[in-house]
Amino acid sequence: MDQALVGAAAAFLASRRAPEAELGEAFPEELRPRTPDDVVAIQIATLALLGPIGGWKVGAHDPTAIPTGSPLPASGIVTSPAVVASRFRGAECEIGFRIGRDLAPRSKPYAEADLLDAIESCCATIEIVSARFHNHPKLDALSLSADLSAHHGLCVGAPIQAWSPGMFASLAVTMTVDGAVHRQSVGGNPGGTDLLRLLVGLANSDVARAAGGIAAGAVITTGSWTGLTFVPAGARVVAAFAGFPPVTVEFA
Repeated sequence: MDQALVGAAAAFLASRRAPEAELGEAFPEELRPRTPDDVVAIQIATLALLGPIGGWKVGAHDPTAIPTGSPLPASGIVTSPAVVASRFRGAECEIGFRIGRDLAPRSKPYAEADLLDAIESCCATIEIVSARFHNHPKLDALSLSADLSAHHGLCVGAPIQAWSPGMFASLAVTMTVDGAVHRQSVGGNPGGTDLLRLLVGLANSDVARAAGGIAAGAVITTGSWTGLTFVPAGARVVAAFAGFPPVTVEFA
């Protein structure tokens, strides 16, 4: 995909973040990404339009799948409790990590020990999901990834310092919507509860390399423990992970 088409695809996505934008079912055919390299180029070009990178998301379809990631614009990262405007009002309860030192691109791959050394703190998050397309689950995988995997925003809870990589295998979460329990799970991340594996995959990914690495201060959120829930306007969503301060998002 040449640079002109990459720029046009990024502009297409950025323009459809406006509240009044009309959404379609797919990219115009000439702008549709056809390779993983196209996806990386479109993601980086989109972030150039949306503002600086403030965080990252990473996940996997199962505990053995290669993790995939997306940079997240700083403008969409908020602190709990928060009020958020979103077209589709999707919510996912996740675990995040704040990075305390730069993870610059390098020839030697990052290992788990490197990520453990770089993590400043651990927190609960709610990712707000709102794609630039109607019915985004039916999009092809490359198009969805190019759209930052339908990312709209990230609400970040208060950090905890006392955490360990092994705690996630038995970590329980309760998601409530307007005070009623909506979903509960234990160790419910489809990418597995080895969250360091996901972080290492992101740190060594092509998109992180293209972005110049992962900067100190970035929050990395690591995939939904409760699945994707769409809620009505005005709904209040709370993610309560055991041992973590709750995260609260109210949808305007």
